Amino acid sequence: MVVQAAARGIVEEGKILDNLVEGGKLSGMLLNHKNGAIEEVVQCCAHLHTLESFLYKSLTESMRLVENEDETNKGIWYSKVPTWRPFALLLNLAFTYNASTNKVALYRGANLLEDRIDSFRANVGKERSFHAFTSVSRNRNAAAELANCLFMFDGSYSHFDVSQYSEYPQEEEELLPPGLCCRIDRVLFDATDQNPFDLLY
Repeated sequence: MVVQAAARGIVEEGKILDNLVEGGKLSGMLLNHKNGAIEEVVQCCAHLHTLESFLYKSLTESMRLVENEDETNKGIWYSKVPTWRPFALLLNLAFTYNASTNKVALYRGANLLEDRIDSFRANVGKERSFHAFTSVSRNRNAAAELANCLFMFDGSYSHFDVSQYSEYPQEEEELLPPGLCCRIDRVLFDATDQNPFDLLY
């Protein structure tokens, strides 16, 4: 039932984004595993999440709206719950079946404006919550490419290795769960580095 609901949600979001063909393709890939073991379904969801498609972008953007106190944004997120919740529930099961808590350095590159960097600097020592699934990498160079900031996660956070299900295994991608709370340890500036700002958690 949940697999079918997740597949319907993907099609619905594809329709909203005028991307019905891709939505149908992604939905079909998931439905191919509707009678499979739960681990198989989770692996398929992980694969779909790593693809360059509207699924990753729309799901992430929708879940991040929870971070904003603006009621309009919250309203948009609540409107997305019926379509995205089933897929998010399945993907989140990865942290039940396949996650690791081994301490490993993980990286995420981003392009942030100065005021956003200043807000991190002003909140050193405080916790920050990540409300969406967060894609990170074990490969610092891969994460740093084309970014002016590099988030460095150095802790025993629950993480799921999705590189084995990705079409881009060289990126060494890992996934962090939604709701993860991290303390901002330091914000460093290095003018000699390709990513002048390093944000450490």
